[in-house]
Amino acid sequence: MNTTRKSELMVILAGICWGIISIFILPLAAAGLSSMQITAVRLTTAALIMTPLMLWKAPDKMRIRVRDLWMFVLTGTVFTVGYAALYIYANVHGETSVAIVLLYTSPVWVVLLSVPMFGERITTVKMISIILTVAGCVLVSGILQGISAISPVVVLAGLASGMSYGLYTVFARIAMRHYDSLTVTVYTLLFAMIGILPLGDLRGVLSLIPAHPEIIFWGLGIGIVCMIAPVFLFNAGLAHIETGKAAILVALEPVVGVIIGMLLWHESHSAMKMAGIVLVILAIILINRDS
Repeated sequence: MNTTRKSELMVILAGICWGIISIFILPLAAAGLSSMQITAVRLTTAALIMTPLMLWKAPDKMRIRVRDLWMFVLTGTVFTVGYAALYIYANVHGETSVAIVLLYTSPVWVVLLSVPMFGERITTVKMISIILTVAGCVLVSGILQGISAISPVVVLAGLASGMSYGLYTVFARIAMRHYDSLTVTVYTLLFAMIGILPLGDLRGVLSLIPAHPEIIFWGLGIGIVCMIAPVFLFNAGLAHIETGKAAILVALEPVVGVIIGMLLWHESHSAMKMAGIVLVILAIILINRDS
């Protein structure tokens, strides 16, 4: 297998790792963890494992300037905590497939924000993608059926997670003008951990472990499998293939998430919901191709 093929496989595996997160979220919720506690476990585990690894393997990438700390406060404390907590809330209180599709409205926010911030123009393809995304979210939410089976709060949380992730993407791009992507990743996780610790009640999580020792397994899993592994796989793959191709390949994540939700958690799969999911995924592919 040549380098390009290996890199493509790495990016696909990263998308799969992100897409299977509900396998870890729902058992943790069943053990009594709140959505904020699950977020704290995920981010803290990833930061505490990834930081020593970087100090050991690439200490030169840990050097940053004090005047640049604001970038990591935004990417980590504000936007990573925001999208992770809102996404997990939508997962716990709604449906996995709905949560992951609404999270993937983030490219729309990236397109809109890139106009004033980076001087990018909104092309015809981007406009079509935005329309497809909005239409898909309407179908997924079920509001056309009169009374939605999914709480409006869950829909709003899912959309807000997508906006937060979009804002993270924009400011991470700014940070990557000055630092390596791994540097941005580690400091984002560190500042995310700092941001989530006062909110995540990890003491409460520790108090649950004697009665639910499985929390240790699922907690390590969500931090390693759904945060550290995909970040390393994606960055390693991105070094040898085009950014646009990588973005399209990693868009496998919502497909995996929807399949997991329907097969493992017996979530609904009405024709309207399936059509909405297809529209959002199509919009993601179109935006990635256009960029």
